Amino acid sequence: MKRIYAPIDNKNLLEDPFEDEVFGDFYAAPGHRKNHLRHLIGSVETENYGAFVDVWWHYADHMISIRLLGYQPQEDLDDVREEVMTHYERIFKAWQCDDNPWLIVETKRMPDPNLLTVSFYFECED
Repeated sequence: MKRIYAPIDNKNLLEDPFEDEVFGDFYAAPGHRKNHLRHLIGSVETENYGAFVDVWWHYADHMISIRLLGYQPQEDLDDVREEVMTHYERIFKAWQCDDNPWLIVETKRMPDPNLLTVSFYFECED
């Protein structure tokens, strides 16, 4: 089996689940919907913490980026970061299911510890 990119282009992957479900309460950031950029900022509530995140992707690309922007100063950054990143990893990994039998979701924590990327692929036969 080989992989091909699964573009977020409203044909292969729809933008609605990103904008309406995962990041539904977020605000448009500067540059949103200009030159194919999608850029949102908002808050996320995990089991133990609340935080602010920045998310962006380009229309027809296969990857999104999520950056932890802020958290309550009395909280431990490492704990908040771990829970926020795990939260989004779980959400997007759940997209790999019987309803999406060919979809592969890969998450990667970047050298910048506050940045997570999520990449989407389709598995296809050679």
